[in-house]
Amino acid sequence: MKIVAYIFMMGFSLLDAGSFDHAVEAYKNKDFKNAYILWEQSAKEGDAIAMYNLGVMDLNIQGISSALSLPAQWFEKAAKKEFSLAYVELGLLYEVGMGVEKNHKKSFELFSKAAESNQPLGQNKLGEYYENSDLEKSIFWYEKSANQGNIASANSLGLIYERLEQWEKSVFWYKKAVSQDLENLIKENKKLFLDDGKTLNNLRGMGWWVDTSIDEALLTAQFNLARFYDHTQTEYSDRKKARYWYERSALQGYDVAQYNLAYLYTSGDGGGQDYKKAKFWYEKSAKQNNFEAMYNLAYLYKNGFGTPRDAEKAIYWYKKVKGELQFLAYEKIAIIYYEGAGVKQSNKSALLWFLKAAKGGQLYSQIYAAHLYQDESLDTFSYEASFYWFMEAAKRDSSYAQNIVAMMYYDGQGVQKNRKESKKWLKKAIENGSDEAMENIKKFKK
Repeated sequence: MKIVAYIFMMGFSLLDAGSFDHAVEAYKNKDFKNAYILWEQSAKEGDAIAMYNLGVMDLNIQGISSALSLPAQWFEKAAKKEFSLAYVELGLLYEVGMGVEKNHKKSFELFSKAAESNQPLGQNKLGEYYENSDLEKSIFWYEKSANQGNIASANSLGLIYERLEQWEKSVFWYKKAVSQDLENLIKENKKLFLDDGKTLNNLRGMGWWVDTSIDEALLTAQFNLARFYDHTQTEYSDRKKARYWYERSALQGYDVAQYNLAYLYTSGDGGGQDYKKAKFWYEKSAKQNNFEAMYNLAYLYKNGFGTPRDAEKAIYWYKKVKGELQFLAYEKIAIIYYEGAGVKQSNKSALLWFLKAAKGGQLYSQIYAAHLYQDESLDTFSYEASFYWFMEAAKRDSSYAQNIVAMMYYDGQGVQKNRKESKKWLKKAIENGSDEAMENIKKFKK
């Protein structure tokens, strides 16, 4: 993980503007060795921007050494000349202990200096620092930063006011976050350089470098505004607007926005149902390892919504699901094999996947695995294994399983006959609403 840092392309050295300009040209041409040498010359003449840029190059391993202590040394020199961005970068290094000993007190002091120098990134960091201890101060610094175009700060204010249930202020700051004119801000500042020419350091303001042309702060703000419109229980609820802002964020590659947009196309909320578009966005999200998107994409393939029915593709995506939905996905694979829906019917394969799901706690799978262990056509036939899985389901208050466990005790299938246990489990099943158990308990009255 890298600290946020960008090269400054305008120097203020009156000693040798030529060296600085040549360094800029070399850097643009990816001639990092020459850029480093030329900025080093400017740095020796006291140019704070050159010092800062050398720190950036060393941080991004574009300099003469990969030593972690070098960036801190250059940022320290630039900071001594009161270059505000150097305060921020040095503060970040102290915050995480990169090339220097971790020191939160020191990082706070540096962020404070940057903030007092009207540096929006420093103000954003102070907003973060105070958020859990002094909300009034946090809002003060976030506002100062946001009013200079820092998207992350405006987004944070939106979140704060949403938590405080001050809806009007929340919407105001979310809208401010998403309405930044990136191109004009770049023209106005002309200070920071990134290969795509679209992203400014003070606009990202997330505290970490992400190696992508996507402006993380902007797509996060767009997502939060969409999420607000989508889930708020206030007069601001508007699924149509939610779709719009999810799409803005989704187009920049945010997987959760892609998933949420797909979900709205699936449900039809905010503008009508469209399974083809849902499939498109679920797939985009799934390819970024969003497990919920994988699960829903598999569902679309299994049922032929927005795409031709394709059980093999459904199985492919179900197999990739991890996390909370993993065992439910295994269950869905088992059902496909059990039903023979688009694949060759196979109780053997179904049992394999039901067992995987059952071991993960899927009640339905525990019951079906128990049944399949009583399939005499399989070499896995076992009343003992069947009883084990029915008992697992019975312990979870499945009246269906409790009734079967009772009768297996009654008949001695997979377990020693035990009328007392049989009656106990029948009573549990009856308590949980089993009509079959009501009939079976009559056997004890004969």
